[in-house]
Amino acid sequence: AQGVQAFREGDASTAANVWRRLYRTGADGLDPAALAFDLGNAAFRLNRPLEAALWFEQSVRHAPRDADAWANLELAREKAGLA
Repeated sequence: AQGVQAFREGDASTAANVWRRLYRTGADGLDPAALAFDLGNAAFRLNRPLEAALWFEQSVRHAPRDADAWANLELAREKAGLA
């Protein structure tokens, strides 16, 4: 909840720090695909498209049928200049 609130308030850096900690610790009950997706969005908002692509890649590894994660991955790859 703290990460979502920070992100909604425009503080993507704080949100990313919260979500990164939760992702690393594997917090019970939290979906790793959703956390990776949120981390990708935060990185993209912070104008770090390569990092965003890496997080979206993690998201699709956890949830390969997530169309939004695939779309965001392609957008981040394009912005990062990747094929």
